[in-house]
Amino acid sequence: MAAPSEGLTNPEAIYYDVDPKQVLAVRLFGGVTGVNILISVIIVLVKAHENPHEYLLAVNLILSSLIAVMLAWWYRKGHLSADKHWYMALVCAVILLQAITADLYVFNHVVVAKKHHTIPAVNTTTSKAPTIGPG
Repeated sequence: MAAPSEGLTNPEAIYYDVDPKQVLAVRLFGGVTGVNILISVIIVLVKAHENPHEYLLAVNLILSSLIAVMLAWWYRKGHLSADKHWYMALVCAVILLQAITADLYVFNHVVVAKKHHTIPAVNTTTSKAPTIGPG
């Protein structure tokens, strides 16, 4: 193989730390996760009018997405090493599962009926008092 001439770059040289296809895959996965989180937060906020405790699900999703954005920012700025793209994919997968679980909880939440306290029926038709033993 011939040596590259002066002033030209070698097409076989590697000029990146991580394969650009892997970086693109992680970015696409992060985008899909972001859209899913947005949809989940909207669904949870709409359904939370029926049960105010479900606002906690929305807060949890928002805080988790803020943590993911902070990690992505650190990765982009270089505070995390370049080979940590797998960690970003893992964080996105966990948050994606969290969003799916929140959606399932909101739509399949079983409302337990309150138990009504009833007075037990008393048999008043018998004239003799109950006895112990053969009758």
